[in-house]
Amino acid sequence: MNASTAFNIFARAVVRERKIPFEICASTSVSLEDGRSAFNALRHSAEQNNLQDLSLNDINTEIQFARNNKA
Repeated sequence: MNASTAFNIFARAVVRERKIPFEICASTSVSLEDGRSAFNALRHSAEQNNLQDLSLNDINTEIQFARNNKA
């Protein structure tokens, strides 16, 4: 199933049920501190790889490059 088909199925379910057809909740085992730690780890990784100053256009270019070169 491609993304377009999946979205159409989801959208029809929302219209039919007049609500999002699943419960949205966060795991109770994840704390705010866990989130901060994960964010700081990503920030540290970006700094180590000289990626902290990428613009949104640079990021989108990287994503497009990765998609085009996917094996």
